[in-house]
Amino acid sequence: MASIKQAIRDREGDRALRLLATGDRSALATLYDLYGRLILSVAYSIVENYPDAEDVLQDTMIELARYAVRYSKGNNPRAYILTITRHIAIDLVRKRKPQTPLQEAGDHTSDEGLLEAIEVLDLLRTLSEEERQAVMLHLYVGLSHKEAAKVMEISTAAAEKKYQRALAKLKKHYEN
Repeated sequence: MASIKQAIRDREGDRALRLLATGDRSALATLYDLYGRLILSVAYSIVENYPDAEDVLQDTMIELARYAVRYSKGNNPRAYILTITRHIAIDLVRKRKPQTPLQEAGDHTSDEGLLEAIEVLDLLRTLSEEERQAVMLHLYVGLSHKEAAKVMEISTAAAEKKYQRALAKLKKHYEN
């Protein structure tokens, strides 16, 4: 069922990217509705704070508007968009100063849902950047290893290996 919904979403994303390439700026709203949460999730997995992830989301939408003409009809719109997202997020991480992790949690630490999310994020931080991205792209975004490899600009075998290695690390860390 999820794969059918994703296929429909990707078909709509493909159409919106092509419309955007012709100058139809209203297609940005469609892309935001289809992929906004996904972009934010992937950005957060890289930049590790919400304000920067929101900046990456905004910059991704700007880049989509600028470079939609580079998108080829029939390609995977998720992979295309997430590749842009990943590059923007990595550039941001390289430019910024180190920050205190979880600063965005503020005074809401009593919220049980937030505490669970923080625990998951702390667990994911035990992974290398590429391992974390492999997990996020495969489990949370729902990309195949081949699609994740394209976004990460590595081979499919490398993406699978990073994912397997990450799961083994998470399992070991969780059991300890």
